[in-house]
Amino acid sequence: MQPIIIIGTGRKGRIALEILQANQITVYGFLDDDNSREGDIIGNVPILGSQKDPIFLGMLGEKCAAFVALEDSTEQKNYIQKWQKENPIPTLNAIHPHAYLASQVSLGEGNLINLLSSIGTEVKIGSYNTVEEQVVIGQAVQIDNHVHICPGTIIGGGAIIHSGAQIGAGAIVMNDITIGENVSIPTGKVIQESIGI
Repeated sequence: MQPIIIIGTGRKGRIALEILQANQITVYGFLDDDNSREGDIIGNVPILGSQKDPIFLGMLGEKCAAFVALEDSTEQKNYIQKWQKENPIPTLNAIHPHAYLASQVSLGEGNLINLLSSIGTEVKIGSYNTVEEQVVIGQAVQIDNHVHICPGTIIGGGAIIHSGAQIGAGAIVMNDITIGENVSIPTGKVIQESIGI
């Protein structure tokens, strides 16, 4: 496995660092949009420079792999679209070793799946999604791209979560419900009917 550069130094980037190191993957450094932070250390890993620095971006693919961990979903989506157009390099998934994925789970790339989350059989997850800790995703759920699922959420079997949806901590999405594109579900909300479609 190539060493990794994490793009983004916020909470998501720090979680990605923990997950990658827990999987014995070497993290070469971070890139950040604040040039004044160059040389700072997060954990035991340096901030190398700007997330737009052509020198470091040029290392991706040949010398390093990447994990994009920008906090704002729209910013991350725009960054990835621009980056993939100019420099199409696949990014790995960051899956905590104490998460459970059934054997028939389909994953795209660039997903973060955190501690003690459980993903059932026949689940299809696209790319660049965040599944935080202790999330339960039931059988045959479909999740598109750039979805953020906060801690303690339960997604019932057969649900469909469209791109850009944000699901608050502790929310419950009942079986066979569809959540539309860019819909935000409040913390603790129980969703019993499809929304945003």
